[in-house]
Amino acid sequence: MVMLSVLLLAGLVILGLLYGDSVRNLSEISDSKDNLTEHLNAVIERMNSSLIETTKKLMDFKQKKTGCSAEWIGFGSSCYFFSVESKSWDEARESCRAREADLVVINTNDEKTFIFASSHKPVWIGLTDKVQEGTWKWVDGSPLTLQFWGDDQPDNGGGIQAYGEEDCVQIRYTPGSWNDIACKNSQKWICEKEATLYV
Repeated sequence: MVMLSVLLLAGLVILGLLYGDSVRNLSEISDSKDNLTEHLNAVIERMNSSLIETTKKLMDFKQKKTGCSAEWIGFGSSCYFFSVESKSWDEARESCRAREADLVVINTNDEKTFIFASSHKPVWIGLTDKVQEGTWKWVDGSPLTLQFWGDDQPDNGGGIQAYGEEDCVQIRYTPGSWNDIACKNSQKWICEKEATLYV
């Protein structure tokens, strides 16, 4: 019986020690929990603030739309007009200017792909060497850097007098490459202007 009492007392002491450790651990966990709760609250507050800011930006964006007027197709930050009639390069450029635009200036591979996919006939673009033979410039005055010339182009008529001076550039439908031809030729064209920001 004494042995049983000693074992029972030892068990109670051990339980007491374990209880004390548990209480201490619970206290530490409680302190950590308070710190964790404070940290989570701070994170939630930052997320809410960020969400409010993002929502505000989305609302502002909904109020402002970039767009293109009727008969124009939007791509990137520009609007494009694809003519249905044919004119010389100079007449085509005048038509674009009357629309507060100019012949298209191709700045990227994506833009070239978009134009090729949208056009099914040879069309004028805003590239010429009228000012100085062999020095190709865009209608906005920028030099030619990105090039998509077809094989053996530009060739200024290839020495065939009947073709005359070939100072203006067209996109050929197949395979979508550039070709210099006489500016007096009549064909369709593409105008480009910056997209309008509607509020």
